[in-house]
Amino acid sequence: MKYKLKFIYLLTIILFYQKQAQAQELLDENIKNEHNYAPATGISGSLLGSLIHPGFKVAIERPYKFTQIDKHRKHRTKTIYKERYLSYGLGMYHHINYHANYFSQTEWVARRQKSNGYYTESSLGLGISRTFVDGATFNVSDNGEVNKVFLAGNWFGLVSAGGALGYNANLKNKKNYSLYFKYNFLILFPYNSLVTVRPTIELGFNYNLSGFWEAKPKFKREQK
Repeated sequence: MKYKLKFIYLLTIILFYQKQAQAQELLDENIKNEHNYAPATGISGSLLGSLIHPGFKVAIERPYKFTQIDKHRKHRTKTIYKERYLSYGLGMYHHINYHANYFSQTEWVARRQKSNGYYTESSLGLGISRTFVDGATFNVSDNGEVNKVFLAGNWFGLVSAGGALGYNANLKNKKNYSLYFKYNFLILFPYNSLVTVRPTIELGFNYNLSGFWEAKPKFKREQK
């Protein structure tokens, strides 16, 4: 009788842990099926403003790394995605009666996204800027001749830093687009031997291009 009780006790323990393992496997499979997601190459367009001066920006962003973090709680599992991109953009704004500024930059983007599609991000950029004076420009030669200067302006180095709030419709609605609001600080140098800072804001739309410059970002999954 004593040995039978021990056998029943041992069998109960084995069945219990087997059941737990099956439940965890099913949970992981459900998570995988529910969030069958990977970031993709996208092209974006936005209305850009430097203070009150209007402009626009277009860019291509390409993911190179993302991490899926599953945080297991008592009644549900919370999933967060940490994504890393390189973004290549062209933009401009027009400051009336001063200049038009055209710029090109490469940005490193760190994005943190929830499973409902809402995300925040931060970015750092490096590029070049070319300004064109808004109005006729003339110079006077040493012998007193006055000549008109065409395409008058200057070249500058550019560093940028900013952040964004957005919504990715791909996660919940399986739509290949996202909407975002972005703020940025453009630092131009050298500017009269110093630097100048131009704050900008963007309201934009991003579309994931299926099959175009297909990305294969490095994937990592964490369980907490």
